[in-house]
Amino acid sequence: MVPILNALKLDALVGHWDFAYGPDVLKEIDSQLNFPVLGCNVFSEDGSNFMQPTALFEKENFKIGVIGICSMIVDKVMPTEMSKGLKFTSGLDEIPEHIKDLKAKGSDIIILLSHNGFPQDVELKKLWIAVLFTVPILIIAMSELLQNNPLEGLLEVEIWNWI
Repeated sequence: MVPILNALKLDALVGHWDFAYGPDVLKEIDSQLNFPVLGCNVFSEDGSNFMQPTALFEKENFKIGVIGICSMIVDKVMPTEMSKGLKFTSGLDEIPEHIKDLKAKGSDIIILLSHNGFPQDVELKKLWIAVLFTVPILIIAMSELLQNNPLEGLLEVEIWNWI
């Protein structure tokens, strides 16, 4: 799996089913990837970030900040082995601080990758309204949010399962 993911030349991804074999296996896989698995809303028992919360990329002298939000339901409705020792939040409380941090590091634009689903992405979208010009790009997975409520001035990209 790792060689295939690396061959795709992704910049980053966020997790959901990536936790299926447990946190330790995900950490091992993450260490072999050529890109980070982001999750600002996943915490170890001691309160530290389990995953890298953000990434900063430079493309043609343009700095792109990326904040990742993993599916918040992993520790709530999935088998306990998937989230042993972890706590997942909605990400709403964490996002503003990560925005400030990425701006301080010189981000020209900030992109949020979310894999939360429809109800949670509606709440994220409300936060976006408050920071519309700070986070003008929202990439969400499988929530049908675009079809229901497009927001003028916000570039939303919706990703569906392809297989």
